[in-house]
Order: sequence, then C-alpha cells, then structure tokens
Amino acid sequence: MGSRGFGPSTKMSGITRTACAAHLLAAALSFSCAISAHAVSDLGALENGPSPSEALNENERWYDDQAISPPPGEHDPRAEENAGPGIDIGDQEVVETGRKSRTDLPAVLKPADAALYREIFALQDKANWKEADKRIAKLSDRMLLGHVYYERYMHPTAYRTSYKELSGWMDAYRDHPGADNIYELALRRRPKGSRHPVRPKHESPGLRSRTRDAYQGRPSFHALSAANKRYVRKTQRRVRIYIHRGQPTRALSLINSPKAQRAFDTVSLDESRAHIASGYFHAGKDRKALELGGPAAERSGKYIPASYWWAGLAAWRIGDYSKAAKLFGAMAESDLKSEWTTAAAAFWAARAYLVDGQPGQVNHNLTLAAKHPRTFYGLLATRALGVEPPFEWNRPKMDDRAWESLKREPKVRRAIALIQADQSESAERELKSIAGTLSPEAGRALANVAIEYNLPSLALRSGRILSQNVDENYDLALFPMPDWEPRNGFTIDKALVFAVMRQESNFRTRAKSHAGARGLMQLMPKTASFMAGKRFRGSQRQQLFDPEVNMSLGQKYMEHLLEDPSINGDLFYTVAAYNGGPGNLRKWRRRTDYQGDPLLFIESIPLFETRDYVERVLTNLWIYRYRLGQPVPSLDAIAAGEWPTYTPLDNQPTAQAGGKAAGL
Repeated sequence: MGSRGFGPSTKMSGITRTACAAHLLAAALSFSCAISAHAVSDLGALENGPSPSEALNENERWYDDQAISPPPGEHDPRAEENAGPGIDIGDQEVVETGRKSRTDLPAVLKPADAALYREIFALQDKANWKEADKRIAKLSDRMLLGHVYYERYMHPTAYRTSYKELSGWMDAYRDHPGADNIYELALRRRPKGSRHPVRPKHESPGLRSRTRDAYQGRPSFHALSAANKRYVRKTQRRVRIYIHRGQPTRALSLINSPKAQRAFDTVSLDESRAHIASGYFHAGKDRKALELGGPAAERSGKYIPASYWWAGLAAWRIGDYSKAAKLFGAMAESDLKSEWTTAAAAFWAARAYLVDGQPGQVNHNLTLAAKHPRTFYGLLATRALGVEPPFEWNRPKMDDRAWESLKREPKVRRAIALIQADQSESAERELKSIAGTLSPEAGRALANVAIEYNLPSLALRSGRILSQNVDENYDLALFPMPDWEPRNGFTIDKALVFAVMRQESNFRTRAKSHAGARGLMQLMPKTASFMAGKRFRGSQRQQLFDPEVNMSLGQKYMEHLLEDPSINGDLFYTVAAYNGGPGNLRKWRRRTDYQGDPLLFIESIPLFETRDYVERVLTNLWIYRYRLGQPVPSLDAIAAGEWPTYTPLDNQPTAQAGGKAAGL
C-alpha cells in the first residue's frame, strides 16, 4: 500500500527538518486520495485522571472527559507512600558519588553503622534473620530499623509476621513508606478483641497533580436536581459500558429514552453523544459518528472537546476534509484540553487543511502543535516545520538556602542513610513521599539529588511536579537514564528500553499492576516464563522485580516481537503488541481499513490504552534519542508518511538529532 503521512495519501519521502508547509502541500496533492476505513467496534477505557495518592502522572492526553474503569491489563502500580522522622545534622563526612556536585549529601551514618546496615540488608535478602539480629544488636544508630523490619515483615515466604509485630511497627513507623501495606496486613491478622492498629500517617498534599472534575464549569449540570445528577452519572456509566462492548446503538437508545431526555442537561447529553460517536467510529460507521458528534461539537464543544475529535476523525475517513479541518481546528483552539490533545488536534487540522487545499492554515496549526514538543504530535510538528525542539538538558537551578534547608529535613536524612546502606530504592521512596510538599526551590534541589544519585523514579516525579506546578521543564529529570543494565548487557537500544520502562512503571522496580504484570517493564509471569524458558511460580515471581532480570526478559520479548515476520521491525506494531498483545494486533490490522496511513491506524485502534501507549512510548523513544545525541529515523519516517521501523543506533557515532549527548 502507498504510504500516508502528513496528508491522507501523501508520500512525502523528501520531507526533512527544513521542510515547509508549501513543500508538504505540493507532495500531498501529487497523489490521488482514497480514504475508507472500517474499524472494529470497541471504545476501550478512557484515561483515568491521576490518583491523589499517586506520584504525578504524565500531563494527560484525553479525548473523553470522564474516566471509566481501566481495561484488563492496564498498568496501575500501587504508589509508595510517606517517610518518617530523622535526627539532627552534625559535622559528617560526605556520601561519595565519584564527581564534584552541588548536591553532595552529608553522611548521616557513621561508617561502622553504615557497614552494619549493609550487612543486615544483605543477610535479610537471604532470609538469615538470626545473623541479621546479631548485627542489629551492634547498631549505635537505629534510624533505619523501620526499613529493616518492613523488609522482614513483608517477606513473601520466609517470615510469618505476627499481629503484635505488625501493630508494633505501626506504632513506631506509621509515617514510613509502606505503612499502608503493613496496616492492611495487620487488619487481616488482627485477632478478635485486639486493639485496632494505628492508621498510617500521610503527608499533607502540598503540590500535587491537578485532577479534573468531569463536571467542573458546567452550569447546566449543576442546575440539575440531586436526583437527576445521580441519574445522569449512572446513565453515562452505562453508556460507556455499552460502548466498551461495541454496542453504540444500544447506548444511543438509552439516552434517547423519554426519562433521559427529561433528566439530562444539554451538555451531558452531548457528552454521551460524543462517547457514542467514538463507538460508531470504531465500528466503521463514520457517517453515523459524524451525525452524532458534529452537532454535539457545535452545541457543547466548549465543554466536550472529545466531540470535535471523534467527529473530525469520522469526517476525515469519509473524505470530507473541509469539515474535518474545521472540527480539528476548533478542538485545537478549545480551552478544556491538555497539551497532548492540543497537539493532536492541531496536527490533524494541519493534515486536513493541507489536503483540502488551504495551505495558509497549515503552518498556523503546525506551529500550534509544535508548542508542545514533549508530545507525540508536537514532535511530529517540529519535524515537519524543520525546527529543533527546545529540550532543556541542564539541571534545575539550585537555591543554596533551599538546599541547606532540605538537607536538614528528617526524611531526607533518612534517605541519605539508606543511600549509605546501599538501599537506593528505599531512599527513593522516602524522598518521593515529600516531593509533592516542597516549595519550588526545594523541589529543584530534590530533582538535583535524584539526578545525582541515580534515583530515576524520584527524578521523574520531581520533574513532573515542577512541570505541572511551576511550568518548568527539566528534561534530565523528566527523562532519566538509570544505570541498570540487563544481564549480559543491552541487545536493544537503551532509548527504546527506557522509553518502555518510563511508560510502563515510571521506573518503579516494585511496580505491580492489577493484572499481575511486574517490574520495570511490567512483565506478566506467563510472558516472562515463555522468554526465560522456565516457570515463574509463587515466590519465584519476586525475581521479576529485579531490574537485571526484568530488563533482560523485557528486551528479549521486544526482540521477539520485532523479529516476528508479520511485524518485521515496525515500531507501531511492536509497541502496540507489547501493550495489547500480538493477537489483538493481528485483529486490529485485519479489521481496520486504515488505507496504509500509519497515523490513522494508531487512531483507529479501539482500545484507548493502546492508542495512548503507542504514542507515549514513541515520544519517549524520540526524546531519549535526542538526549543521547542520536538521529531519530522513526520520527523522520512518520513525518515523511512512512511506517516507523526500528533502527539500532547505540553502536553508531552520535549524530545530528540532539547534537552532543546530553547529561552524560
């Protein structure tokens, strides 16, 4: 099939970083247009807003403004919680990093205690409790015993913890990371008649991700009676369930009922119509989707940007590019949207205006999309315009007074002690618990600590807090480069491995999804067993939390997918299969008439999670390429209307993409 890139039937092999909109137009109009698609029916889950107890999630791209339950297989690892008190700082030695730094940490533990703690944790890793207790008795500083006993009490097989031990731990360490886990276990083991364990102590919210109220700013909804509000919410949940099942007509009948017509306000009805339009789009019934979504967008697009999106995609597949351009353009200018949504709408508006012969609007919309270079379509827009994305590879600016104050925080001191004891993951959990409570100045200092001491999950969280709350993007923090390596080294480029890890687990080694996926690359035990040639049963599944093991099996699975003859190195297919499964990929390719257009293929995937996943992983990949100073051939391919294929670059000299490798 002919390739389709910026325009629907565009073969833009000549597009380079110096390309302009006129060049794109000429290329696009040199080919005939034939668009027709019939996608499978299923909505998939809409993206959930960030949980108040979680670290910051990405700036969310959302096409539908109300979340439903995540689909099977969605990765939602439990958040690590808060840390506890420490002791005063004295004149101490410095924790060595091997290089000079403004974030040198004053050593908290005396060398003898640091050595004892290292021995204790090593012995407990082998479940040698007796020898560990002998070392504990020799400690002069007992500030890390909460972590020592947490590791012991939560051991999956080798230690049976009593209720007395659990309740005692809660009495002493309820402000530690993991207190929620101890508390839940204590509740399960509490003997009848025993006192209730004390509850975990959590930090005040401070600076957190900004959650979205689906009904915020809708006067018509708030004017409803309490009974009608409940009915609207209940009915909308049923609508989304029907769409997820591929039953848009049944959902439409539900909101067309006399009761719904009386109870609903106009905006809520149009919101449901937008959901149903998405269902018809994925069922290949584009005219029906446009009939519902178009008028809904005209009436309520101010409140429901998703109505523009689904109607715009339907108009595009029908071939009504003028209509599609207007819908996407209106969505791009809407106020109720994220940077991901803005970039997507603006880029598709540019595509539609290009094919519709309105070049004057193309550059405007590409420029609008390019204002969001940390998004999928934003990066594509920068490539189409021939501009360099303005990534910030410098460390956050340091405020010396804020840094001195931060070093005296009890939880920071305990984290320093954990670093001395070679327990960086626990140190990271301690620091993450305070990341959302700090001033911007202290937040920058914390981001520097995370970068300096190779704490990637903390770096990512700190970077996101600064990005969302003070509008500062520090890409060294947002795109960390952990020093973990797979056993026997990398066989796939680091940029791709880190891109997947960032999306799958936010670099949390202990991440576990509700479906049972584990570790940095969120491997299901069955997949890991297939790759390893041995079964991971029972306690053996704990091995999947080991970074070396998880990365080794994860990259092996990616190689397996890349080498599949039906995938043949295609990155869209590989990443979609990694998330949604090879079987689903085959089904989507078979049932979706995407006319050879790579971008239309992605947007026609019926599961939101997979659509979003592909775009985020590719975005991560490109930004890691920039950080490493590598070319970005897959970005060039998509901008040129081609399918992106995996090209190994780690053993090649650094080249033009980001120039000098950043932060290395």
